[in-house]
Amino acid sequence: MAMVVAVDRYTAEDAAELVVDYDQLPPVVDYATALEPTESIHASHPGNLVGELAGRPMADLAPVFERAPHVVSVTVHQQSYGPVPMETRGIVAEWSAPAGEMTIWAATQSPHEVRSFCARLLGVDEHRVRVVMRDTGGGFGQKMLPQREDMCVMLAAVKLPAALKWIEDRQEHLLAAGQARHERVLGQGERAPAPRSSVESPQPAFPARTLPSGVLHGTTRSEGSATPFRTN
Repeated sequence: MAMVVAVDRYTAEDAAELVVDYDQLPPVVDYATALEPTESIHASHPGNLVGELAGRPMADLAPVFERAPHVVSVTVHQQSYGPVPMETRGIVAEWSAPAGEMTIWAATQSPHEVRSFCARLLGVDEHRVRVVMRDTGGGFGQKMLPQREDMCVMLAAVKLPAALKWIEDRQEHLLAAGQARHERVLGQGERAPAPRSSVESPQPAFPARTLPSGVLHGTTRSEGSATPFRTN
């Protein structure tokens, strides 16, 4: 990852065109066929499988469905969408070298997580990090956790003698801030307490979370998929 620091936004954007170059790589854009690709996004994850949460083997429920008088199967596709808050993401970080303390002004939904993240990133105690959160400007979950840009600002602020600010514009937001909920749920149930479902969800190539969001969302979808079925 490359980062350009300048006196204003326009200078930074011009400089980025000179120092940042991109390699065109084969994309993997269809999550339904991503497990059988010709290209792997990361060598450490062959087959592009980044997370899986397994429960009781589906084969154990096969006899129940075979005895059921009525079995209903359904596939539900959730379209992809991206949170678009009224105000985009932004952060200001100022490092005080004599005190060894960081002050952060952030448009965030979780200031305590920002403080903990910064403390871990810089290797300082949490009481050395102060986070100020004013009006968030909307979030819809997108400002819940620090992301790549926040991390870069925090690291760069330690090396600079002045406060460092990053505010994304709307184009940057739509391109890089992240999307959610693009998934497929395959459910099967009958008139007995044994519904079962399979959830497939994509994961970005460079996620902000340690826990893959696809696993997190898949858990909630699996738990909620039983609600349309009657249980006794």
